[in-house]
Amino acid sequence: MIIKNYEELKDFFENNYDKNQEDFINAHESGRYKIFDSERLILKFDDDGNYTSYPNEKLRKSKFKIRKKHCNLDIPEHRHEYIEIIYILEGEMYMEIDGKIILMKKNDICIMDKNVKHSNRALSENDLVINILLTSRVFDSVFMHLLSDDNYISNFIINSFYSDNKIKKYMIHKIEKNSFLESILINLICEYYSDSIRCESKINGCLLLLFTELSRVFNKPSEIKIKKKYSKIKADIMEYLQNEYKDTSLLKVAEHFHFHPNYLSNLVKKEFGKNFKDLLIDIRMIEAGRMLRTTDKKISDIMEDVGYLNESYFYRQFKNKYNVTPFEYRKQNTIVENFIEV
Repeated sequence: MIIKNYEELKDFFENNYDKNQEDFINAHESGRYKIFDSERLILKFDDDGNYTSYPNEKLRKSKFKIRKKHCNLDIPEHRHEYIEIIYILEGEMYMEIDGKIILMKKNDICIMDKNVKHSNRALSENDLVINILLTSRVFDSVFMHLLSDDNYISNFIINSFYSDNKIKKYMIHKIEKNSFLESILINLICEYYSDSIRCESKINGCLLLLFTELSRVFNKPSEIKIKKKYSKIKADIMEYLQNEYKDTSLLKVAEHFHFHPNYLSNLVKKEFGKNFKDLLIDIRMIEAGRMLRTTDKKISDIMEDVGYLNESYFYRQFKNKYNVTPFEYRKQNTIVENFIEV
């Protein structure tokens, strides 16, 4: 099946799309640990009694999903463990986001941060609303370069997936008719539902273009207020390295912070002004200097304590940092300390 344009897409949703809602209704009525609609997303109650939708195995594997919202069914307040984009293809939809009633109309797009509480009133048969669900793995793999840019979209995503900030955000924008952004969205949805020829590369390309264009749309502080989280991430990375410098690596740090290694590498370069390897060496040399000044440990033991087994490499890195050998550094600093004590 090939869906070529918007009219064919509308025809597909009217005549071929699975409209079975029974699973969702059962979940809503029965409660805990049930299944969320025919797409089989996991719906649970969290500790505060909120419905929470978690990505199932299929969504985690595919990284993202596109689906049509059901008609004639009120969706109760819930939150997601992923970013959700809502796009109004036809008609309108009343949403409630964090207690605020919002009317979305044709060509409106809403991007919701992970864990934003929201609900919506039942859609009519004339309303056509699309959900795009995106896990952090989409941004780790496809958008690592976009996230290294300093714009509101990149900060929104970082705040959502890589911050413990409890204040969650959402963005709403009216897409102009016949605009490039509208064309990207239609092409993305058509490609996704063209099962027989679906091209993952084209879908990834559409997603990248979508967020690139959105980063241009949300480029004014008056349109969205998102606090940058780079400073906190920077502090967290530094604290982790200062504790784990002896036996760590780019891959281990990336795994700890749930980052893609390439994204972490870009972030370290941006925030610290040096690559990960040089940052780790710097931290190790600072610790080696501290131990030389404050302990009587053998230099060979200090070398191992900061994570080195190759003596010549350790001496070379130390001299690059302090312009003297470890022995000379200890001697100079011991003399200074003795003079101060006298």
